[in-house]
Amino acid sequence: MSFATHFRDNLVESASELRRWGRRSTSRASRRGRRALAAAGAKLQTLPRQTASYIGDSTMFYVRNPATLRKELLSGLTVSVLQVPESISFSFLAGISPRVGFISTMTLGFLDGLLGGQPATITGAAGALAVVQMRYTAAGGIWEDYPEAERLGMLFMMVIMCGVFQLLVGLTGLAKFFKLVPASAMIGFLNGLAINLFRAQLDVFHSCQLPTYEECARRQEYGWMSLSDAATWLVILEIVISVVIVVLFPRVPRLGRLVPSTLISLVVVTFFEHIINRTLIGLPVRTVGETASVAGALPIFALPTLGSNPDWHSIVLTGFILAVVGLMESVLAVHAVAEMLHIQPTPWQATQECLAQGFGNVISGLTGGMGGCAMLGQCFANINNGARGRLSSMTSGIFMLIIANGLSFAIELVPVACLTGVMFVLFVHTFHWPTFSHLIRLPWVDSFCIVLVTVLAVVMDLAVAVAAGIVWSALVLANSNGKLIRATPVVVEPSTDRHASSNGNHPSQESAAPESKLSTSPQTTEMHLTASTSTTSTNTIINVAESPQQNPSSSEEVRVYAISGPLFFGSTQAFNSLFNIASDPATVVLDFSASLVCDFSGVNAIHSLAKRYRHAGKRLILRGFNEASRQQLRRSKRMLKRMVEIEPLEWDQDDTVSMTSLEVSPADRTTVRARPHHNPHHNPHHNPQHISDLELLNPTVIEDSSSDSDTSDDEASPEEDGQIELTDSFSNPQIRVVSE
Repeated sequence: MSFATHFRDNLVESASELRRWGRRSTSRASRRGRRALAAAGAKLQTLPRQTASYIGDSTMFYVRNPATLRKELLSGLTVSVLQVPESISFSFLAGISPRVGFISTMTLGFLDGLLGGQPATITGAAGALAVVQMRYTAAGGIWEDYPEAERLGMLFMMVIMCGVFQLLVGLTGLAKFFKLVPASAMIGFLNGLAINLFRAQLDVFHSCQLPTYEECARRQEYGWMSLSDAATWLVILEIVISVVIVVLFPRVPRLGRLVPSTLISLVVVTFFEHIINRTLIGLPVRTVGETASVAGALPIFALPTLGSNPDWHSIVLTGFILAVVGLMESVLAVHAVAEMLHIQPTPWQATQECLAQGFGNVISGLTGGMGGCAMLGQCFANINNGARGRLSSMTSGIFMLIIANGLSFAIELVPVACLTGVMFVLFVHTFHWPTFSHLIRLPWVDSFCIVLVTVLAVVMDLAVAVAAGIVWSALVLANSNGKLIRATPVVVEPSTDRHASSNGNHPSQESAAPESKLSTSPQTTEMHLTASTSTTSTNTIINVAESPQQNPSSSEEVRVYAISGPLFFGSTQAFNSLFNIASDPATVVLDFSASLVCDFSGVNAIHSLAKRYRHAGKRLILRGFNEASRQQLRRSKRMLKRMVEIEPLEWDQDDTVSMTSLEVSPADRTTVRARPHHNPHHNPHHNPQHISDLELLNPTVIEDSSSDSDTSDDEASPEEDGQIELTDSFSNPQIRVVSE
């Protein structure tokens, strides 16, 4: 056959296989789509009733528990106040007005609190997203030449695209991959987040030489306060007062449980600043109102103004990046909050959080917000205040709306140093302090992962850091598991006297079968599979007791390899190096009972090995695949049917290998009778040797003969066909192979 003909035949066959695969995939997708729509329709029908029931139950719960209601409301108020300076600073970081950050905190705080995956989670404008957005919207950014209205319009459209991508992740079930974060990467994530929180609070020591601090923030032209300046020590004093109140007030009997300590800190430090410091000392500390105005942030629905030439490439690409960054931080925050509350997170929580974040970011973009994600530091503050439910998360967004449009005059009086002290306490609670002992005691690969994620979280951003930790852990795991693959040879040798005498043969009648010899003569052969293999031995012993009528000249060499360990992309090279094809006999059996074929690379390694044996003129037999391995083999059955010579071979309707039909009859010893399975596609000119009776890969028909008294007409009797008898005793399981 010429190369062109061979290529054409392969191309036609591949096209046919592709069409069949397309029809099957389309049919499966159609069925799944119909089922999903039916399920969604059923859920939508019950949604109003469930919503009304949920609202009613929640209302009755808080009516019966007024103390819990007070904690939730006060914690929501406190957290909203803490979010004010962060919303301002993140807005300045992105080069936009603080009102945009307030709108994001309002919408996301309320919607994610209502629909999010974990109660008590706080969401708002986040620095991780602002770092990405500043490349386009800040001074000197990519969109610097666009008018301000168009620049903001493209930013809002970017946030909408971010929400759309997050909704797609939730609807397609891809959120399950966020559970792959290893513990070492999680520790690095918490450490990096804590360090970023600490760095963000150093803004309180900035000095500004321009008329307003807002102008300095837009131009990023700061100075640093000097330790020789008395005002610096006033800032430090207010920070210390705030920290002391937050730490010690919860220990006050009875009163410490009624009001959140952070709220008491805001009141006390604000009183100290305006009554004592500015009146008596005369060294004012910068307040929220002197940093930026917080009044007039009202969300209004409107489509973004894009202009005549929007940068769609940056909008879509950056929207996708924002979606990944936001989801990664939000899902990790959900898991961290669940761990703090000693709650076992469920798989649905990540999906629910993705849907809530996506919906919230779409609404944020439509109302003029910069988007956001879960804020782990604020989540910790909410939990430390005693909040446990969704009410605190929802009211944080509501209180932010009230603060920005009704109570802005009161919030603008709060010193920034007071909020800095609260965040310093959160830094102490967020950082994983046992890290330093872990770096000494843990294996170096885990210690390196902790350091890698921590450093990248500080230098770049949290999402990139966690992704790097996942990649590093995956590479280490693949490398270590790739060394676990083993191929243990099965040695065939003459049976012991005990085995021979137990079957009625005298030891003198036994023929000395050489190692790795298995008779394929039509005479009677008994093969005893001993259970005496020790854990320290490298070989499994099969003892063969041959009858005196056996013809030794008709024997065929067989070598069986017991494969153990996972077979995947990391172990394929080691797997192929385990076999010496030149020294192997004409027939080789690979037993995968203790192995797992994990991916296509493993299947391809089997295919490559089969090609090598085929080119050497030798036969390769596979057996012992479990269900997970068969799933991988089903997808590549065409490759194996062409290259792996297992005769007779039939792929049934379920794409499983069917070699024989089995009948199991209960008795004092279990007897397994095997008859050849009829294969309508079998080549009648092919004459397989009797060794094919051992080619039992995955028997698909197992019956109990005692449960069915009738015997089919086409069933072979022991006198007509060869049979395999499995004697199952506790001390000495045996296999007896009987041939005519």
